Amino acid sequence: MYDDHCIQLSYVVGKFVSYKEPLEICSGSLAEVTSDEMYEIVYRYIARTWIYHVGRTIHPGIHVWLGSTFQVLDNPHNLITLKNGEKITLSNWQPGFPMTTDPEADRVVMTVQFTDHENKGISNRLPSIEFVVPLCSRAI
Repeated sequence: MYDDHCIQLSYVVGKFVSYKEPLEICSGSLAEVTSDEMYEIVYRYIARTWIYHVGRTIHPGIHVWLGSTFQVLDNPHNLITLKNGEKITLSNWQPGFPMTTDPEADRVVMTVQFTDHENKGISNRLPSIEFVVPLCSRAI
């Protein structure tokens, strides 16, 4: 739970999904990371949940779909747009991100690593990739 929302990692085993499928899995509500403090809490939750259900040896890390978007072009301050339209900045970008050359890379992903702790953080990705799982959220 964070800020009156129940956050749940919906797939801990099974197939990875593109951006469209998590919207159905989560009943249209993917979680959003709204601050650096929330990032740390959610990061630890995802790591514990994944290791408990899947194990550290199967995957060195996991990529999780979030509900926010990223405007690739004309965004010099790397602002992330929340579902309510509010623009925020996070300091936890994955090395090499944000990607600023492909305007379609507008979906926000959180990468949690178990071995390569330098290659973690927030990134912007194409909605068609299928290597991430959804992080769902519902108001309580």
